[in-house]
Amino acid sequence: MAPRGDHQMYRATVTLALGVLLLAGCQSSDGQQSRIATTMPVVADMAPNETQLYDDGKCGPGEIARYHKRGKNAGLSRSCVEAPAR
Repeated sequence: MAPRGDHQMYRATVTLALGVLLLAGCQSSDGQQSRIATTMPVVADMAPNETQLYDDGKCGPGEIARYHKRGKNAGLSRSCVEAPAR
């Protein structure tokens, strides 16, 4: 049987690892936080370096469109990414 201190260390490590995984699931693949938009993203409504997800129906099964505005005066880039679990 392991000493009590080892069990507490194990529990703390597992809790920390689960927290990191949970936070990682809240970000897109490039590390930017994304939100699922309810209307089609428009350049004028997005902040520089903002990313929004929007289901425009043009991506394959299990995917969603990712719209990203690079800079202050930039247009939007669009790509299909894995849809987050709902």
